[in-house]
Amino acid sequence: MPGIFDEFPRYITQPFSVLPSSQEKKEIVGYFSFPDDFSGFQGHFPGNPLLPGIVQISLARFTAAQGGGDLIQHIKRCKFVNSIKPRDKITVKVKQQSGSHHYQAEISANNKVCSVLTFSMQP
Repeated sequence: MPGIFDEFPRYITQPFSVLPSSQEKKEIVGYFSFPDDFSGFQGHFPGNPLLPGIVQISLARFTAAQGGGDLIQHIKRCKFVNSIKPRDKITVKVKQQSGSHHYQAEISANNKVCSVLTFSMQP
């Protein structure tokens, strides 16, 4: 899906929030909504469009980097539990361990958890 990641800024529905959740972690929250014609839905699946897992992982990366181009180095754990459809209100919550490049992310749509992952970004 060349260029799909360049589309993310167009679908941010609110500015990123950076919240101190404790002395050891900070939380970054991103809000997104993708229309029916978002290229990430093409072919996944005809007649029943779902946001692919790779796009969800990329949303976590994009949120952790607050729109920057930092890359994921390692995914330790990733679980998809519910589907994300066009026009859903997506919330991406990413917690960063203080002073590290390790993150935990929870992605929800319409207040329902859809995926969780633990990952590291390149330093």
